[in-house]
Amino acid sequence: MTFRSGESFMRKYMARVGRALLSEFGAFTDAFASAIPGLTGSFVRSRLLRMRGMAMGPRARLSPGLIVMGPENVRTGEGFGCMQHCFIAADGDGSIVVGNGVRFNERVHLNASIAGHIEIGDNVLVGPGVVLRATNHRFRRVDIPIREQGHEPGTIVIGDDVWLGANVTVVSGVKVGRGAIVAAGAVVTRDVDPLSIVGGVPARAIGSREGHRPH
Repeated sequence: MTFRSGESFMRKYMARVGRALLSEFGAFTDAFASAIPGLTGSFVRSRLLRMRGMAMGPRARLSPGLIVMGPENVRTGEGFGCMQHCFIAADGDGSIVVGNGVRFNERVHLNASIAGHIEIGDNVLVGPGVVLRATNHRFRRVDIPIREQGHEPGTIVIGDDVWLGANVTVVSGVKVGRGAIVAAGAVVTRDVDPLSIVGGVPARAIGSREGHRPH
């Protein structure tokens, strides 16, 4: 019985070591691949991410500086593209699903770590500096630091044909409807209706793609 217990401990320990080594390997390959320019760099990055478990559709264009954490939990559709220095995180049982024809500008930050979920539809345009964060820190207790209170996982859903302008922030629990436009610098804290135009902090309706002004 003691032998079996020790054997179980060793098996768990070796599995943990294996995961750590795989993570280190991923960090080294990311650092190497992120610096390669042009189509060659895009090809190398795509191949390495697929080797690490990321499901990626054809014709991906991945610019230098891309970092992906938890690639096995990320799926992108056909024609996915991202410009320089984008960050995509779905480690810790998170998940990210990106549709077809989606384009990220530079410095886009998607974070679904620690059981969060981000879903982006087809033909979505994401401007530079956009942040989507699907998991929040818990903070209700005041007797211990926030960093020790764990996380609250949530979901962000971006519909088809949405345009997120530069430096937009979308928080957990928000759904942006099909065809909506979010103006530059907006902070989206509640759902956005389809075909609406929103802006401001917090974001509110400022127009409609159908040509009607909000009342």
